Amino acid sequence: MAAPSIKRRMLVILLGIFAVVWMSVATITFMNVRREVRDVFDAQLAQAARVLATLVRDEVKEFGEDGSIADDALSIQIHDLEPDFMFQVLLNNTVVMRSQSAPLAPIWDRPGYKSLEESGNRWRVLRYQAAGNPAVIIVGGRRTERTRLVQSVAIEAMWPLLLALPVLALATLVGIRQALLPLRRVRDDIRRRTPEELGPVDTSTVPKEISRVIIALNALFARLVEALERERRFTSYAAHELRTPLAALKTQAHVALAARDDRQRQKAVENIAAGVERTAKLVEQLLTLARLDPPHAELRRDAVDLGAAVRDVVGGLRDIANANNITLVVDVHDGAVIEGDHAAITILARNLIDNALRYTPAGGQVSVTVACADAAAILTVSDSGPGIPEGERRAVFERFYRMVGSKAEGSGLGLSIVQRIAELHKAAIDLANRPEGGLIVTVRFPLRKERKS
Repeated sequence: MAAPSIKRRMLVILLGIFAVVWMSVATITFMNVRREVRDVFDAQLAQAARVLATLVRDEVKEFGEDGSIADDALSIQIHDLEPDFMFQVLLNNTVVMRSQSAPLAPIWDRPGYKSLEESGNRWRVLRYQAAGNPAVIIVGGRRTERTRLVQSVAIEAMWPLLLALPVLALATLVGIRQALLPLRRVRDDIRRRTPEELGPVDTSTVPKEISRVIIALNALFARLVEALERERRFTSYAAHELRTPLAALKTQAHVALAARDDRQRQKAVENIAAGVERTAKLVEQLLTLARLDPPHAELRRDAVDLGAAVRDVVGGLRDIANANNITLVVDVHDGAVIEGDHAAITILARNLIDNALRYTPAGGQVSVTVACADAAAILTVSDSGPGIPEGERRAVFERFYRMVGSKAEGSGLGLSIVQRIAELHKAAIDLANRPEGGLIVTVRFPLRKERKS
């Protein structure tokens, strides 16, 4: 199916309007012409009746006792249109004089105008009697003659308008083409661009009717530039981060191959296993970010018990805490039910607690609490590590960001993932340092509203 054309649509609409206007003008003109012709004919009938009444007033003596005229001069036809007109002169309601086309009996018996049919012909007649005159005059004309005259005048009046329609159509087409020139300029501008040219379209010469479309298009270009730049940075950072563990794996593999005793070989294999684990975790985090990045984020909206999810995460990390001699304290209150994706909430809690465990030294403590306050479910994770300087608290949410001097292992993606999951759940994150040392991370989720059944 062909795409709709604005030019064709405008042309059809305007020509339709012109046609309706033309038909309206033609109808009004025809009605006016018909009324004017009728008035002129009626005036002629009135004038003819007055003339006849004046002429026959003094000639009544010439009529015989049988009511006939003294001579037959009226029987001679002088003009071809005479049959379209007629008159009758009546005395005592008897026809004493008539034209050749008039019937023998009076055609109308009441004074005034009347449209009637006689002998298959339609007539417009006038019955008139002057004051003090015994003679009654009836004059008439065939309506067919009036109709021919009306049609002739109307056609003469309509011909110029009818001939003007093609001229109007051509002028309209040219006008529409000129009006759509800015659209063609925008089209040509976009068509000439390469995939790398995503700058805004110039709106200085764009009509205001389509300026909003161009503004929306420019906003789309800006989002594309941002998305492409984000993907470029992500790919660059990911390649850089993967290069280091892969190089380490390669080195350990060479060490294992060149080992001269089992202890050296075993150590190299253990290093390889640890490197594979770190690389797998990095790849997992990269995939998580890719899944959460717009517009690919597709999260479920289920009722999630935040406390239960946190208990599960703590259960999986308690062995790590014990192995590093870190006290893991958990205080979870019931009723903290939020709306969201259970898997994403689990990832958020695991990343926060895992970060706290990695930055907390041996003998330290990590506290995890879940509580409800002010229509919010609040997850708090605090540790006894080094904390984060105030000037870096915004930067730590950037991908692959690592604080200078940090000795803890990691890819710098954990807090980026936490922030993205929080955004998708309309949650707020706050970072603060403990007075006695360490970091407090607070995440406030809106509580799930009870739905009426």
